[in-house]
Amino acid sequence: MMYNNARASNGHVLIGGLGLGLYPQYVAPRARSITVVERSADIIAIVWPVIEPVLCALPNGPCPRLVIADVETFLQRSPDERYDTIFLDTWEELNAVRLPHINWLRDLAICHLAPGGRVLPWGYHWMVRLFEEACSELLRQPPGHRASWLAKRSWDQPAAATLLAPVAERFAGRALDDLNGALAWCRRYIAGVKWCGL
Repeated sequence: MMYNNARASNGHVLIGGLGLGLYPQYVAPRARSITVVERSADIIAIVWPVIEPVLCALPNGPCPRLVIADVETFLQRSPDERYDTIFLDTWEELNAVRLPHINWLRDLAICHLAPGGRVLPWGYHWMVRLFEEACSELLRQPPGHRASWLAKRSWDQPAAATLLAPVAERFAGRALDDLNGALAWCRRYIAGVKWCGL
């Protein structure tokens, strides 16, 4: 996923979350500049001394700039620079319940884009697919059993049940002849849901 996102990146690149430093290395040949926003002093201490000199030593490669900050806070500020690519990677797991928070970050990041730029959240399509699978499972239940199916999930996966509740409400009492049409609605719904601070 990191490699594929790097191949879709170019120009002035903003990276939200340093992680293991893979994405900056993959994107360096395609970037005119690299700005990394990282809040963890431990990650910076371990990863930055390794990748910063490597990236600076690349022929025609940009020396990366490090901003020590929380990416959420950074993106909430008025933009003083515009980026062609913003890669967000600040979550530990690929879990569909993170999508509302990621959507919120995505929308904050859009304000920092140059014309024609793009925001690339790590694992986004994978998480949408996980959400779609959960919707499919819910909607395959007989209409009269969907509420109890969802209620069972609220005990062991409360965030997932909260996220699926509007789907159950939208299709309440309806047998579905067109599951693909319902799943298309689910994809549109999840792309628009936003919760901050998850």
